[in-house]
Amino acid sequence: MKKILITIIIIGLVAAIFVYFRSQISAGEGPIKLESSLGLVDPQALAEIPQYQYTETYVSADYRLSFRYPAGFDVSGFIGDNNYVILVQNLAEKISLQIVISKFTECGTPQCLRKLTDMAMSDMAELMVAGVQGISFVGNNPNFGGSSREIWFTRSGYLYQMSTYEKFGAFAQGLAAAMSDIAR
Repeated sequence: MKKILITIIIIGLVAAIFVYFRSQISAGEGPIKLESSLGLVDPQALAEIPQYQYTETYVSADYRLSFRYPAGFDVSGFIGDNNYVILVQNLAEKISLQIVISKFTECGTPQCLRKLTDMAMSDMAELMVAGVQGISFVGNNPNFGGSSREIWFTRSGYLYQMSTYEKFGAFAQGLAAAMSDIAR
């Protein structure tokens, strides 16, 4: 009886360890680092915000961009005025985020990115998204009720401007943490 109980406990521990390591491997570290002026931010921690599990994948070879997003969200893209727009949204939950991608050949450092807009900026942080420097800030974007979370970065001749309502800032950060570059 005692041996059976010990065997059951050992099997349970082995199963728990297996489940833990399998979840770590399947989640992966991802190819990006997200770094703010306060130090390195763990992309896995951001990508596992409790209310969102980033399990689906969007890929745009044309704009060299890939990211994970939660199940239940729709991702669509369309050509706008001199740009390409990607919408990530869950209409039932009333959550939306847009990524505007424009041709860009100017300076892409965080200092230069700050000068691209007249928007008031607060809660500013420099970060790395998909291996390149960018900025994250709260702006007064009128398209998002005057208070938006913005994440901007440049790569391969494009400017990527991610915008959402400020209250969905954690969602935007999780999505940024789940982005990677697509080599051509």
